[in-house]
Amino acid sequence: MKARFKRAAAAAALGTSVLAGCSLPSSVLERVADNRYEPPSAPIHCEGRKVCDEADALYIADLHADTLLWTRELSDLLPEHRGHGHVSLELLREGRTDLQVFAAPTITPLHEGYTDPVTGEPGVCIPSDGLDLQVPLRLFGGAARYPATVLSPRARALRQAARLEEWIAEPGSRLRRVRTVPDLDAAEAQGEIGALFALEGMHWVGGDETAVRAELAELARIGVRMASLTHRFANGLAVGSEDCGLLRDPSRQDAGLSAAGRWALDEMMARGIIVDVAHASPASIAQITELVRARRAAAGTGAAGRIPGLLHSHGGVQAVCPLPRNLDRASIQAILDAGGVVGIGYWPEALCSRTGDLPEVALRFAASLVAVIEAARDPAFLGRRAQAGAAPIDPFAHIALGSDFDGAVRLKMDAGDQPALLQALAEMDCATLKAVDPRLADVCAATSPPALPLTPERLKALAGANARRVLAAALPR
Repeated sequence: MKARFKRAAAAAALGTSVLAGCSLPSSVLERVADNRYEPPSAPIHCEGRKVCDEADALYIADLHADTLLWTRELSDLLPEHRGHGHVSLELLREGRTDLQVFAAPTITPLHEGYTDPVTGEPGVCIPSDGLDLQVPLRLFGGAARYPATVLSPRARALRQAARLEEWIAEPGSRLRRVRTVPDLDAAEAQGEIGALFALEGMHWVGGDETAVRAELAELARIGVRMASLTHRFANGLAVGSEDCGLLRDPSRQDAGLSAAGRWALDEMMARGIIVDVAHASPASIAQITELVRARRAAAGTGAAGRIPGLLHSHGGVQAVCPLPRNLDRASIQAILDAGGVVGIGYWPEALCSRTGDLPEVALRFAASLVAVIEAARDPAFLGRRAQAGAAPIDPFAHIALGSDFDGAVRLKMDAGDQPALLQALAEMDCATLKAVDPRLADVCAATSPPALPLTPERLKALAGANARRVLAAALPR
């Protein structure tokens, strides 16, 4: 164990004993971690507008929220101007949410500075051996009741899975755990909110092939139905997009999957765990999507009638927001080639937004959507697909909502505002994109019919039908 981790472990052990029975309110923890809700500059009005009034007719799915990370309960009320939090049971209902993916982040390293070796510009990267910020979060958030979560990423994942079950069991929650296709169907038929549990980085998984496969089998047993191999940095399975080693040396040859990562991926596909490539490095995404495509080709509809599922749950695109965290064109094309969907996030680092107000979020979300369309219609990409005998891609069938609500982000909207976001997207035209990038405005206008305003069919696909299609094809039956 490295020296800094020995010190952290000793401090955690001491802190657990000193702070036994002592915990801080979630509001304090979230404000310290910058998980902020800020009042919008102008009120968000949705009533009386077509999409908002007809939102019940849409299937609205959000592919990523980190609400389980915090100590508040989902049933807690989060009144306006509360200063923290983006998701509650009340807000999910207000936003007509049909499916919410609740993700469990299990390690949050402190970032470091670096100098880009190509541009010379300063930036921020995530070290794989950095100080884990979840240690103090757990110490001050209930270590006395769940001491194992202070240092164990696996214990944190299991505790967050148990918390989701507790939320579902609360009287009147109207939540249904989604583990199978019948669960997905039943939640929709009964007007309940489907709750799917995901892991954001499986950092503890490793060892030989038998150990890796056994751990994935156990995770599937407890109801994990979506997972990313890593989260921002490099672990024993894969390299993340913001890993310090990668950003300081982009030419490194080990920037993708390890052997353990390949075993884990194979087991995920066999067991109906959807593969999330958010936070993965470009090389990791290329290798993951190649293996998914090969599995689909070899197995047809897959084991038990399933098609291996792949998606990018939340993030941005570099054509709109050129940060390492966001998808480059090749990664977008790889995801589309593997039948996946690209979930677009709402927070500043995904969109390079300045104000964070809903109109700006909608504008830059729309620009990101058009950037995905541009990548899908790249002549070289189309040529490669035609040469392989692949069917044409409808890019509107591969875009989804991926908020990153409660992900230690600052937002001026919450889960109750998603119909208003869809309304804003439905009202937007191609000319408005000139404020972001005139080139994207031209791409938008050249689409037939123009990409904006969204047609009712395209809006329905974006709101949740695309995400639901991937889940229904991949989940156990």
